[in-house]
Order: sequence, then C-alpha cells, then structure tokens
Amino acid sequence: MRNRIQASGQTGKADDDAEARKIKERQDRLLDEALKETFPASDPVSPFQIETEK
Repeated sequence: MRNRIQASGQTGKADDDAEARKIKERQDRLLDEALKETFPASDPVSPFQIETEK
C-alpha cells in the first residue's frame, strides 16, 4: 500500500484502511467463488495469500 501525504503532512491512514478493506473483500469474494466451484467435494478449499499489484 502506498501512503499518501495529505495537506496537513500526515499519511493517509484512512486511504490505507480503505485499501486494506478492499483487498480483504476481494479475497473473501474469491474464496467464496472457489468454494462454490468445488462444492460438493471431499477436500476443502485451501485459503492462500493473494498478491496485489503495486
């Protein structure tokens, strides 16, 4: 995540939080989709870390 400098000179924590939330939501959607694609199956889907583009 990139830190953005606001007019006050502070980093954009709200922007970082929003980006982290967006990444988490994307991971959740992808995991849900993987579960739907493999259901019913004897082996559960293995969660993994999703790399984001920088």
